[in-house]
Amino acid sequence: MLRLRNQIAAIPMTTRRRGQKPVGNNSHTGMARTAPEQRTIQLDAQCPLASFTQADGLEVPGISLVYLVDQVSAGTREHLRFTAWILNGTPETLTGVELQLRSFTNDALDQLTYLTQPEPQELKGRTLGPRQSMRFPFSYIASPKDLEGDGLLISALQAELTLPAIGKLYSECDAVVNVRCRKVMPPR
Repeated sequence: MLRLRNQIAAIPMTTRRRGQKPVGNNSHTGMARTAPEQRTIQLDAQCPLASFTQADGLEVPGISLVYLVDQVSAGTREHLRFTAWILNGTPETLTGVELQLRSFTNDALDQLTYLTQPEPQELKGRTLGPRQSMRFPFSYIASPKDLEGDGLLISALQAELTLPAIGKLYSECDAVVNVRCRKVMPPR
């Protein structure tokens, strides 16, 4: 998996605010255009997208594992939502789709347990049709112990599936959350 640490990617986006007045007309559609608002969203550049490979390490295009968490940092008792997707961008049906929970730890290497996660039968033996995706939601509430070292929560997943024309394929991906202890300043 590719990781770019301590780098930020800026992604320009065009949006329109609700109620913004139209400016002009798209002659080919007859629809009113609106003035775009330019803004930039900054994202942590850790790559949450992993490709699938054959046992020999050869990458297979069109099939991906994505693993994200809804916050890049968290304080104590904050609710974190992790989501894994397996994406099939090929014209083939994938079989034997299996998502394996590898580890979920804090900086003290404590083994953590999700608050919610898919049932075991939902994680294995599934089929994924052509150009479809499969979603797996998890959640966790950061505990005071997780914040003792101002470190990281790291959740690691591995996926395995079969592409009939090639055979077994493998992928793995991590979701990382910075945990921080909110320091209380003494009154002056």
